Amino acid sequence: MLGMRRTLITLLLLTPAVALAQVGHDPQTSPYRDLTRGAWLVPQAVFFQGSGGQLGIAPHGARLFGARAEIGGNRAISFGLEFATGTAERLIVDADGPVATRVTGPVDQKLTLAGINLMLNLTGGKTWRGIAPYVGGGAGVNFAARTPADTSGFNYGRRFYFAPTVGVRFFLTRDLYLRAEARAQFVQLQYPESYREEPASDPGTGGSSNAVLPNGRLKDWNTSGLYTLSIGVPFPWPF
Repeated sequence: MLGMRRTLITLLLLTPAVALAQVGHDPQTSPYRDLTRGAWLVPQAVFFQGSGGQLGIAPHGARLFGARAEIGGNRAISFGLEFATGTAERLIVDADGPVATRVTGPVDQKLTLAGINLMLNLTGGKTWRGIAPYVGGGAGVNFAARTPADTSGFNYGRRFYFAPTVGVRFFLTRDLYLRAEARAQFVQLQYPESYREEPASDPGTGGSSNAVLPNGRLKDWNTSGLYTLSIGVPFPWPF
């Protein structure tokens, strides 16, 4: 009986230790590592691709350069503020010209974006073997300079955007990472009234409609792909 009691007591004492050993990983061999920094400065290059809308007159084919300030980078949820600028391409449509010579270009146009980002780290406030994938979204404003050669009345101007995002950070060290990110950016375009009207004359059309937008809709949702490569370095955050 005494031996049985000793055995039961020993099992009761060992059970918590065994349970704890089965939960998680040994810190020395675990593939997970804590993110120790809360703020990052992220220089980045943004490759902007898309059709430019159904007429190709919105900015597309751009290479932008800028930076992002990322706050809360050692938590499951982090925020980013970003700015990037560069040169894009666009087409020009002459709403009053003959169909055969209506579209010209591409021509260069300065494009700038400024926005905020929300990122959900799929591995929490940790990395897995140095990798930290995430999903998220962003919103902001695109700014495009006027194109003097465009006399149709179209002006991209300032356009609000929203962009669902996926990405991954590769930590080379605990204080340095590389980022690859892909976004689908949605922008609503507004065409001028001249794109819905037929020109006064257009030889050779055979009497068919010569309006630039035969469906008559002056608004168009444009989707572009933004692909970002960047490098992150920590910077002091006072809060």
